[in-house]
Amino acid sequence: MAVLEWLRRHKDAPVQTVERYLNRAVKGGSSCGGCGRGCPIGFTSKSGSWKDTDQCKTFKWWILLSTATKSVGVCIIRRGFAARIHCHKPEEKYHVLKGRAMMRVGDRLKVLKAGERVRIPTGQKHALTALSPVVILLFSFNIPFEQVKYKIFRTFIRGPTSTYTSQKQIKKK
Repeated sequence: MAVLEWLRRHKDAPVQTVERYLNRAVKGGSSCGGCGRGCPIGFTSKSGSWKDTDQCKTFKWWILLSTATKSVGVCIIRRGFAARIHCHKPEEKYHVLKGRAMMRVGDRLKVLKAGERVRIPTGQKHALTALSPVVILLFSFNIPFEQVKYKIFRTFIRGPTSTYTSQKQIKKK
């Protein structure tokens, strides 16, 4: 897949360059919720709506491949994105290409860095948020993406924001 190879070779490129490339290379461009084309932020669930256009500035994703037996996508998460905990029937796999992220799977938290992979078992509640300014990751399912049915919960996982103040900074003031 040419897009995956490009992402691997350009993992240190500025995020704006990566976004421009993905918008040109992937049919349909970004699936960000701001454009109304099906971003998970716009999904609704029994627990209510997940629509929040402010989140579109910090979370964008593209489906690179969706066949009868597999789907692969890439997402860009910026610091400040507040991910809702969610689950779905098929197993999901993440591969972090760039940055550091905090991942919750079930009741466990784990920090992921570039090069690491994680497998999320079927039906397991999970969410991810950026710890570095930008995280780029691949995600995949063993079914067509169109068949993934999300169950969204009201609970968020939040990482530090760009206005985060550490205890050392507070003591200096």
